[in-house]
Amino acid sequence: MSVNLPADVQAKVKRAVYRKADEFAYTHKSRVQNGVFMLNLVKDPEVGGLLGQFMGKAAIKTYIKDGVLNRYTKDKKEMVLPSKPAGLLPMVKKLYHQDAIPIESANPVFLFRLGNKDVLLVAQGTLLKWETALRKALEFIEKAPGLPPKEETLHIVLNIATLGKPSTTADRDHLSKALAYVGVKIHFADLP
Repeated sequence: MSVNLPADVQAKVKRAVYRKADEFAYTHKSRVQNGVFMLNLVKDPEVGGLLGQFMGKAAIKTYIKDGVLNRYTKDKKEMVLPSKPAGLLPMVKKLYHQDAIPIESANPVFLFRLGNKDVLLVAQGTLLKWETALRKALEFIEKAPGLPPKEETLHIVLNIATLGKPSTTADRDHLSKALAYVGVKIHFADLP
């Protein structure tokens, strides 16, 4: 049975959940930690208490998870993994110390011409599915006429968000070194 929440209640709940999720660092916690966080939201007067005026307890958890936290995670992912080439230019400048011009994009894969005329391919994804980002980069290269270029160097970078997957420095270093063997750099988008 579907419950129609008043718009002001939806907005209050969303603001409260987003604020609490930011404070908790929801996207960087384990599944178990996030499960405890979810249960605390169900009990929270500002979230579950307010929703309890409009729905049953079982529906509250579903609403928080499917209606608010899934959107929160997608919003956070969009912030660290931009869907437009212009959003990647600061990362390119940081890694290559030169400007770049977007050539082509098929989100989540972007092709740039660097200032020194080399070509840069950036594929984006999450740490949990970094292999998918690599596969998309390789498929893009295979399908694109003129790639790899004959005269210039082709650089490949995986722009990866660690969202929802806690990782250690050792794990990230290991992955970086492994990818370097095949000429691929990795950039962790949501880490300093």
